[in-house]
Amino acid sequence: MGLTREDPDNQSQDNNERLDKTWMGFKQRDFFSPLGTTYYLLALATALFQALLVAWLTIIVVGFSRAFGRDLSWLYRYLGVAMLALALLDALVQLSGWQIDSHGTHLWWHLSLLLTFDLYLTAICLGVMGLLTMYLLLRRHDFKSCFRVTHTLMRGGLVIVLAALVAYSLFKGKTLSQSDIVESTLADKITRLVSPQAAAKLASAKKADMPRILSTLSREDIAPTLKRDLIITGSLLEGESAAAAPGLQLNASLPPDLYFYHNQRKCAGSQRDSPDAAVCDPAPPADSLGRFKDFEVGGKNYLLDVVIGSSSIYPIFPSRPLEGVGNIVDGGFAHNSPIEAAVMWKATHIILIEASPLTRTSESYLWQNAQNAFNHLYYQAQLSDLRAHGKVEMFILRPEELRVEPSMCTFDFNPRAVQHAIERGAMDASNYVNPHFERVPGEPVFEVIDFQDITSKSVVCTCNTDVADGDASVARQN
Repeated sequence: MGLTREDPDNQSQDNNERLDKTWMGFKQRDFFSPLGTTYYLLALATALFQALLVAWLTIIVVGFSRAFGRDLSWLYRYLGVAMLALALLDALVQLSGWQIDSHGTHLWWHLSLLLTFDLYLTAICLGVMGLLTMYLLLRRHDFKSCFRVTHTLMRGGLVIVLAALVAYSLFKGKTLSQSDIVESTLADKITRLVSPQAAAKLASAKKADMPRILSTLSREDIAPTLKRDLIITGSLLEGESAAAAPGLQLNASLPPDLYFYHNQRKCAGSQRDSPDAAVCDPAPPADSLGRFKDFEVGGKNYLLDVVIGSSSIYPIFPSRPLEGVGNIVDGGFAHNSPIEAAVMWKATHIILIEASPLTRTSESYLWQNAQNAFNHLYYQAQLSDLRAHGKVEMFILRPEELRVEPSMCTFDFNPRAVQHAIERGAMDASNYVNPHFERVPGEPVFEVIDFQDITSKSVVCTCNTDVADGDASVARQN
């Protein structure tokens, strides 16, 4: 989009800062939104877990008091009061917007997301349980035995709710999260980064109008800012799982792996034969499988829809329906790095930025071997792109194998980890002392140069692209 391109006015520095702030401003809650039943079961499980924490803390305090010759068993009677106080604290934390996931490792970030997803609903559940517990313990004379019964019910209830949550997620719910919140997040934050003037369109948008808003933003605010050709990969769901949404027209002849593209300087066929054809980019390759699909279909632009679909890690997130195509999911299932598409579109040089280090696996315990098998299947799905390596000149930049905390995984949006990743990426890309770019030479390029008008002779040169190593040579001179 040219936002971070060097310019004499130093505008790129401001744009880089805006880009950094946008990425560090993302939260896991901006993308993860559980479906209805999962949402309620998760809040209930969190409330039961917090109630058990209060009960366990009470048991520990009473036990220590007896070790020092004191009897604080009367604390059992006020378990319900403590639960009500914790419910009020949950509501205040949610109201303040304070995030408890700003420190620690990514395992803690994911756990904190689950435990604090909607503290309002958790506070309501915990408050109701606190009122019932307070009513029982304060009215019963034998509050110790009543406490034991309450503690047992809490443990049993947590086991049942967690079992119901797992069973519903695996056998009833289609996905763990819905895509509505992803739509609003991308339409808001990404579009504001590219075109702040689009805020008025978003302010008046309603949920039912989101498909039209996404198409308008793609066509009027994002596509005009693209300075280069763009390819985004998508994987097409097949079979019964790809049942169409109501009114959606599918194309059953499409292959499962698709390349959605934007041709920055495209020209009509007649224009390609005109004197101005030099300003036209090459047309997308005539792929016999029909994998290349333009973002523009029937006057609508599906760029943002494709971005949402291509980043949908199925089945955590639902597939994205596209008119005339079908339901698409994460393009990484087949083309994590679309090298094949770039080669087919006559790219002469490729700069590849890998998000993960190159790892070596070895046989170990069963769980590790299962992960190795999954990784092997994943790499087998990338064979078409791996075999395209060496077709053209490539420069590959990947992180070091050594992982430094705070590390990141696929679903991390912690500001501290994002800032660390940005700094490490900038350091790797600009390290002149120990370059991290790996150069992969391409195939030889053969050119025929006709000097007949100058020397009345023809010189046919075979020139290897590896000129930096002195491999260029003249093959034959007539």
